[in-house]
Amino acid sequence: MRYSSAMLASLRNIEANLGGLTNLIVRTNGAESSAAGVVTGFKSDPVAGSISKAMQGVGNVLAKIPVIGGLLGGITGLLGKLIGSLFGTKTSITGQGIFGRAQSLGDVLGGGFDASYFSDIKKTKKFLGISVGSSTSTQFSNASPELERQFSLIFSGFYDAISAAAGPLGLSLDEVQNRLKSFVIDIGKIDLKGLTAEQIQEKLAAVFGAAADRMAQYAIGGLEQFQKVGEGYFETLVRVASSVEAVSQALQLLGHRASALGVAASLDLVDLFGTAQDMISATNDYFSLYYTSAEQASARTAQMSAALEALGLSMPGSIEAFRALVEAQDLTTEAGRAAYAALLQLAPAFADLIGAAQDAASAAAIADERLGLERRLIELRGDTAALRALELAALDASNRALQTQIWALEDEAKAASEAAAAAEKLRTAWTQITDSLIAEVKRIRGVMGGGSVSYSDALAQFNAATAAARAGDQEAAQSLPRLSQALLTAAGNMATSAEGLARIQGQTAGSLEETLAIIAAMAGTGGATTAAVSQPGWWDQFAAGQTPGVTTAANDSGLAIIDELQGLRQELSDLRAEQMTASAAIASGTGKTARILERVTPDGDAIAVRTAA
Repeated sequence: MRYSSAMLASLRNIEANLGGLTNLIVRTNGAESSAAGVVTGFKSDPVAGSISKAMQGVGNVLAKIPVIGGLLGGITGLLGKLIGSLFGTKTSITGQGIFGRAQSLGDVLGGGFDASYFSDIKKTKKFLGISVGSSTSTQFSNASPELERQFSLIFSGFYDAISAAAGPLGLSLDEVQNRLKSFVIDIGKIDLKGLTAEQIQEKLAAVFGAAADRMAQYAIGGLEQFQKVGEGYFETLVRVASSVEAVSQALQLLGHRASALGVAASLDLVDLFGTAQDMISATNDYFSLYYTSAEQASARTAQMSAALEALGLSMPGSIEAFRALVEAQDLTTEAGRAAYAALLQLAPAFADLIGAAQDAASAAAIADERLGLERRLIELRGDTAALRALELAALDASNRALQTQIWALEDEAKAASEAAAAAEKLRTAWTQITDSLIAEVKRIRGVMGGGSVSYSDALAQFNAATAAARAGDQEAAQSLPRLSQALLTAAGNMATSAEGLARIQGQTAGSLEETLAIIAAMAGTGGATTAAVSQPGWWDQFAAGQTPGVTTAANDSGLAIIDELQGLRQELSDLRAEQMTASAAIASGTGKTARILERVTPDGDAIAVRTAA
């Protein structure tokens, strides 16, 4: 975790620098320099001191007198000392250590911490052995540069740790750092007089801990509700930020977003697992057991890229590239050393990631190979639905609806193209039929052929084909020219006069023209027979309004057949009447001729034949 790692590194630096500061104080005892020139102990008053010295001198002289001189001399000297101790001043050092004046954290980061050694001095006056007054004073001396540097490093560590907490909490780093730089550090006196090394370190930890609590609360407030019993504000800040980041990383690993949870919900989730580390461990176990190799590689790659991006580095593509990146760091600079340390910490995870990526690439290659084979098999089977299902499965779920719409439009375009092709084919077929019918009409009106089919059979076949053609039967329509030729051939064979044959020819041509007119009506042109004969382009209009395999006549074929049958029945009746009239006329003419011949010669031979010489 990026921010938690930064906070942890800062805390380790603080701890190391605090230990270094303690060792420095114990080793140098620099605070004693602040008491230079101070004479501690009791100092007699000048008058009392003179009396004391004089009496001690007399005592020394008396001590030389035999018998009682020794005793008197001793008493006199003792009185002299007593007088000296009853009047004077006692000087003592009551406190000694390190002093830090009030200064902003920005000044500390920019120019270092300004520290001094101090000694608190107390002077007590005595009269007749009784303290009659006292005074205190403090003497200062410059602290060593090394001690000031240790202070600066400790406060810089707090600055880094609090800054790192801004990210997980969703705060602006610039705003947090600006507030930190304006924070005023005022540690005052740190009294270390008479303390052991262990006691000195404990006291320094307490002093710096209190300063860190004030700094953290000043820069990032509002976390008091999350403090535990006995926990300082700085410690709360570090714990909360680390827990929130742990939740965020765990949920991101599983493809979820933690931004909507908030601090309280994130901490509650951590508490359900016990600790943030317990949650991370459980998440990693679930991730490794229930996610595919490809999913794991993708998530790990995203995490690694983010970690390297935080260092200002791009993602290497291989183990060799990662090694080159590590070796390229400049260890003579602070940034280079930081990047070097971070890269070495990331190295095992990167190696695992590359190995997993290679395994995933191999598995992906096998999957692609199988997918290609499956696609070929489906194509050979011609199973469009299965092929499309395969393609949909390869797409992201968000794009599948769009692909379905594309296929629908393609299907519509294909159907329209096929319909146009079918209509064109149908148009061509009907054009050929109409051309043949038109040609037959012209042939009948011009030249006639022969045949051996009986007239009645030819007429029946022609009428049946005509009815079917008018109902929309293309095959029947195609057969009409041939059947009409057979009909007229049979009519010519049985005709008794040119007039009768001409009548049958006219009826046949009229029937064909009427068939053309019906086809034209089916096409919706409404044109006359003449127009159909002279202008065959009417079919273009008819075909454009039809669908493959379906015509207007086909939709009403039953009615058309009935109409045609009725027409054929009427036509047969008319033909019988005309035939009877023609037969009667022929019979009448034949009778008249016979009577005329009988009147010319009795034997009926009215014509004489001679052979020319």
